[in-house]
Amino acid sequence: MGIELVDVPQSEFELVFTAVKQGIFPYVESLFGWDDQFQRERLASSYLPQWFSWILHGGERIGLLCSKPYEDAQHVHLLIIFPQYQGRQLGAVVQGLIDDMLETLYATENGIGLAATQVGRKEAIVIIDLSESRDQPLVLINPQLISGTDKVLGQEGCLSVPDYYADVERYSSVVVSALDRKGNPITIESSDFLAIVMQHEIDHLDGNLFIDYLSPLKRQMALKRVKKSLKSAS
Repeated sequence: MGIELVDVPQSEFELVFTAVKQGIFPYVESLFGWDDQFQRERLASSYLPQWFSWILHGGERIGLLCSKPYEDAQHVHLLIIFPQYQGRQLGAVVQGLIDDMLETLYATENGIGLAATQVGRKEAIVIIDLSESRDQPLVLINPQLISGTDKVLGQEGCLSVPDYYADVERYSSVVVSALDRKGNPITIESSDFLAIVMQHEIDHLDGNLFIDYLSPLKRQMALKRVKKSLKSAS
């Protein structure tokens, strides 16, 4: 049985609003300590019901996928698997994709991170492996940058922009919330290279590349380099 996405009809918008509150708050409240009804309503209302699709597995609704509109595209902003399905169905929905992403990452010569959007998928998933042996993957589902401090310049590259590197300003210290591969809520505080990589990969989920932070001239240079690499590869 495969996974299907079905648009939410307007008649069910209120049902989605309720489902979003139930899906978000088990781990958001653990991060922020929110137990205020006003805060619940405010956060849930920031997700418009028309952005959502029901996730069906074998015809059964197991969750919601939010595809948030941006200027030139739509990118997944939130994936909610209902709690009663997380142990069983999260594997059916996500695990195969994670395995495929890891295989893709490890097939590269020096890749250290990959977002689902880079392999043509909508799920809000990031994988990172900074280990020398490349066998210690960090899987982040629905990663959110909670806070960041002390911006610094550092050189970055990207599998999506081959053979091009440039200095980008990032927070040197961040707090990121996510679900792990098993669907458990986690919080990561980092003040090292991992902080930079997490910001880079989360940007991919929002439809941003590191070259978007560069001047128009440098972006043009980067795109020329990409075209040249693609031409050489073909």
